[in-house]
Amino acid sequence: MNRRRVVIADDHPRALVALRALLTTAPDIEVVGTAASGAEALRLIAAHRPEVVVVEVELPDVRGLAVIQTVRARWPTVRVVAVSLFAGHRRPALAAGAHAFFAKDDPPAQLLDAVLSDTVDAP
Repeated sequence: MNRRRVVIADDHPRALVALRALLTTAPDIEVVGTAASGAEALRLIAAHRPEVVVVEVELPDVRGLAVIQTVRARWPTVRVVAVSLFAGHRRPALAAGAHAFFAKDDPPAQLLDAVLSDTVDAP
């Protein structure tokens, strides 16, 4: 299996570091960029063309839901995993086009599964 290239976008520095650390533990995942804002995430996605984007729903400037919609429109083959501290963001994220949702208090293995999976979560 080829390594999945991933861009992570989260505006909380500790969360960004934790997400990166978790994803880099998997041999099938390569983190090619990290962003602290939606605009930065979109620039990294355009530059690196990752297979997966992990995006916080509550980003500054370009909000996470808008990032999800933009990624789905511009790069329809890119898998989008939405993350949030709030489980209530699940439905809006999936409605915006995310393939999967990860609540930050979910077991870490679920994020790895979401990044490596090819399935789409049900709303």
